[in-house]
This record gives sequence, C-alpha cells and structure tokens, in this order.
Amino acid sequence: MAPETAGRALPARGPLDVRVLLLALGGATLLIAVAVMLGTYLWPNNDAVLGVGYVDQFVPGQPVHLEAHGVWIVRLADGGVVAFVDDDPHTVAGPLQWVPESDHTSWIREWIAGTGSPGAFYDPRLGSLYTINGEGIFGPSPRNLDRYPVEVSPSGWIRVDTSYPILGDRGPRSSGNATPTAVAAEDLPR
Repeated sequence: MAPETAGRALPARGPLDVRVLLLALGGATLLIAVAVMLGTYLWPNNDAVLGVGYVDQFVPGQPVHLEAHGVWIVRLADGGVVAFVDDDPHTVAGPLQWVPESDHTSWIREWIAGTGSPGAFYDPRLGSLYTINGEGIFGPSPRNLDRYPVEVSPSGWIRVDTSYPILGDRGPRSSGNATPTAVAAEDLPR
C-alpha cells in the first residue's frame, strides 16, 4: 500500500449506491419477467391438447362433461364431434348444465320445440339456453357457445385443443337447423 493512503478510511457509501442497487434489482426482475412471458409464448402448454376417447364411446345426442378440463364433448347425429367451452359466453362465471329433453320444465320445452335438439345447455345464473349444436335459443348472451378445435384421427381417436377457443357466432337466434363447423387444430394461427 502507498504511504499516503495507509491512514485514510474508505469513503462511506452514500444513497447513490443504494439507488444503483435497487435499479439493478428492478432491471433483473424485469428481465426475468420478460423471459418468462417470452418462454410461455414460444413454448405453449402441450397439456392443452386432450385425448378424450374414441368416437364410438360417445352416444349421439348425449353430451359428456369433462369437468376437470371445462369441456363438453358432443357427438352429433351425423357422427361429427364438437367440443364446447363449459361457460356461457355472456358471463363466464361457472359451468353450463345439460338438461335432457325428459327433464325439461315447461318453459324450457317451449323454447327448444322445433329445434330438433334432444336437450339444452342451460346457464343457471342467467337462464340462457343453447341447443345441442351450441346455438343460443334464449337468454342475454349475444352469441352462440364458444368451442374448441376437434381433431378425429382415422382410427376414431378424438383430440381437443383447449388452448385456442373459437368464439361462437353472433347473429339471430337459432332456427334449430344449423350445425357448427369443425375446425382442425392445424388450421388455427400459431
């Protein structure tokens, strides 16, 4: 050590040093947050694609509720398969219920008469009703049920991609004769 600095103490750290430390911590936190968001975007959740079973396991006209995943699987009369989001598009506050034709109260029976639907999806909070095709027939919702892309393999295995919900169509209430169009997962923008 040089003799002229041997007896002097180091200067005390001032408030500027604390500010620099806090700025560095804030910058590091911001970089970590951006990295997590970018990673989520670049590597999507592969668990969002569900294998739900074979087409033959589903009875036409009897929707199956996969409550843990928030999905209704419907095999239509023509053999097609549709997967609906388990929430009313108007409220998104809880699961829809399937009410088979045999359980309908008189007011539900009046609304689905002529639609050809063997039952109705029912939102108990607002009273909205939807046909088995997901078309709104009563209630405040401005659109039909939202759905997920479905892919059926040549062997009949059904896969549902829950990462990309497709918003239900807006428009006039159901006349009971339309069928939703299936969209394959590979046709969606990534």
